[in-house]
Amino acid sequence: MVPSIPVHLSHYDPAWPDIAAAHMARLGILGPLLVETHHIGSTSVPGLAAKPVVDLIGLVSDIDELERRQSELEAIGYVAYGEFGVPGRRFFTWDDPEANTRVINLHCYQVGAETARHQLAFRDYLRAHPEVAEDYFHEKQRAMKLFPDNSTLYAQEKGAFIRAVLDKALAWVGDAKTA
Repeated sequence: MVPSIPVHLSHYDPAWPDIAAAHMARLGILGPLLVETHHIGSTSVPGLAAKPVVDLIGLVSDIDELERRQSELEAIGYVAYGEFGVPGRRFFTWDDPEANTRVINLHCYQVGAETARHQLAFRDYLRAHPEVAEDYFHEKQRAMKLFPDNSTLYAQEKGAFIRAVLDKALAWVGDAKTA
């Protein structure tokens, strides 16, 4: 089980895309199994305050093969948590060993996974609609005030807002199959 961590929102850090890029390059150890990587979440939206943890998606050609090879990710410091509540996902974290702080949440899915499409649509919608990103910032502040010491409950509290924006995002990207 991933321990719940206190919620701390930071101003947008222009280093976040570089951190994401560096970790995406490290994931290259998986070779052709790893088809695509993406920087997602609030740290991927320029100007948006966020918990200072970079979220990445890794799309793989075979999720079962990823599971068999998870020791390769563990060898470079990632900790595996299995699906961790999201069917079809393999969730990993990477903590900075010197600072003892969470740096990366890695969400791996098989290519074509609906959840990955949703996360990318949400990111792209926030990037294209700064007024919605601003509303999301206020929702995050509200949730943080309710659950400052529990990142899991904080994330759950934002759920209704995220679902409402996701519906708009899916329509915006033309994902009629899931909108």
